[in-house]
Amino acid sequence: MTVYVRRVEGRIVEVCGAPQPGQQFSAIDDSNEEVQALINPKRTLGLADYAAAVQAHVDAVAMSREFHDGVTAATYLTSTIPRWKADAEAFVAWRDQVWAYSYGELDKVKNGQRLQPTINAFINELPAISWPDE
Repeated sequence: MTVYVRRVEGRIVEVCGAPQPGQQFSAIDDSNEEVQALINPKRTLGLADYAAAVQAHVDAVAMSREFHDGVTAATYLTSTIPRWKADAEAFVAWRDQVWAYSYGELDKVKNGQRLQPTINAFINELPAISWPDE
């Protein structure tokens, strides 16, 4: 399919489906790489995407031990029930390791010291929890 593009200093800055009267648009095939990059930009994962995935993982680990979420698990640090207190202590220590690792590795990505991993690969890198009775 043909689209019409307007260029500034050689770069496409606008794509239209029809020629625009009074403006300098040129016809080009819509399969052109530059056109496709404008129409379907690649989304770059940001810190918020990784933070949300890490938090979801933290919450899932807490829920695997029948806590409502990570925040709830942490509140059991002062529990009078020994098992719940021990679980909370293990969870909080692990959670801190997870976030320290996450921020350290994402800083490396920002500084060009490592390639940006996919979210699934990043989650698989995180430390594993060791529950008290395992």
